[in-house]
Amino acid sequence: MRNKRSGNGRSRGGYTLAEALLAVLILMMVSAVLAAGLPFAANALNKVVDTANAQILLSNTMARLRSELATSTEVTIKDGTTLEYTDSYGVRSTIVLQQGSTVSQEDWGIHITKGAYLENELLVSRAAANHNLYVTYTSVSASNGVLTFTGFEVRRTTDGRVLASAPETGKLYKIRILAKMGQG
Repeated sequence: MRNKRSGNGRSRGGYTLAEALLAVLILMMVSAVLAAGLPFAANALNKVVDTANAQILLSNTMARLRSELATSTEVTIKDGTTLEYTDSYGVRSTIVLQQGSTVSQEDWGIHITKGAYLENELLVSRAAANHNLYVTYTSVSASNGVLTFTGFEVRRTTDGRVLASAPETGKLYKIRILAKMGQG
């Protein structure tokens, strides 16, 4: 900033045109750098939110399966992915994994059917399914009163990306049950 003297000897404060243009140029460069970084920050935030939602979904699914199966009786495993059992109220029920080209993507995941005449229920919420999230496993096995779900994880239907997996050893999820076991 220059100090100019007016005709009466007093100085006038102000910026020259070059100083003002330089300030505008610097402001534009800083704004461009910030604007270029915003999409990356938003993408990182979305990934963190997706992962947190997937962890909650996985935790809720594990709790629901444990609730369904811990006190069940007469558990039978069919084809390595389907479980038939009698729940604590004496209702014959089925847990089945649905996914692939024969099933609509919005219905991918673990389903529970209670009794012979009730519709099956998607184990995850419709809100999670609407966000393209589903819980899956590759197989289920039984040994010594323990059901083991292998490959237990949350995936996205759009790209198949794993967002969360069972925290126990690898992608295994184990449930101790009191039931008699059989193979179907």
